[in-house]
Amino acid sequence: MPSLSLRRWATPLVAASFLLMAVTGTLMFFHAATGLSKEIHEWAGWVLLAGAGAHVAMNWRPLTAYLRRPLAQGMLAAGVVAVAISLYPSGEGGAPDIQKMVNSLSTASLSQLAAIGGQTEETVTARLNEAGMTVTSPDQTIADIAGAETGARIAALQTALSSTAD
Repeated sequence: MPSLSLRRWATPLVAASFLLMAVTGTLMFFHAATGLSKEIHEWAGWVLLAGAGAHVAMNWRPLTAYLRRPLAQGMLAAGVVAVAISLYPSGEGGAPDIQKMVNSLSTASLSQLAAIGGQTEETVTARLNEAGMTVTSPDQTIADIAGAETGARIAALQTALSSTAD
């Protein structure tokens, strides 16, 4: 009898949460989402996952028989590949937040960087020069001074924005 009660709510739960996911996902895709669309989309995903889990549990034997078909195996494989691709960081959009912050601060002029850090251009320039970096203009950026390597940029930013001269 437990499968009967499961059958009673699993399919309506999947249908309702799919409807929410479809509408909010479409709105988000076209950048027309307003209000709580994103939050509802995220939570509806969890509800859909619960309903799908119940549906799989309820239909385990037919599902395993269906997955013996080449078309079903191909679609499942394509889904696995799509998930793998979605987890791969791609360009700036896939960079972690700290990387984005370093990149943004590294492209600000030293004048802007001093203002961000609540310091004077002279102080920032002096700190970088004392650390062995060559600063020739307040229009230079940390990227100009430290190069493309993230570690060097972080070290230069720490030097430039430190609260005391080291």
